[in-house]
Amino acid sequence: MNAGNDWLMAAAMPLLLVVPSVIVPHECNVLINPKHADAGTVSYKKLRKWIYDPQLLKA
Repeated sequence: MNAGNDWLMAAAMPLLLVVPSVIVPHECNVLINPKHADAGTVSYKKLRKWIYDPQLLKA
């Protein structure tokens, strides 16, 4: 198993998991646990347009 699976399968599954962004310094990503009973109640407050750096898409 990996950390993501462990989080989803944990007995006390938290609704949210905050993880640091790998791409944007000093930012974070919030993962929503779809198996949590309250997952359907999650909403967002602010939607921002993201402009991708073309260098991120190079293989």
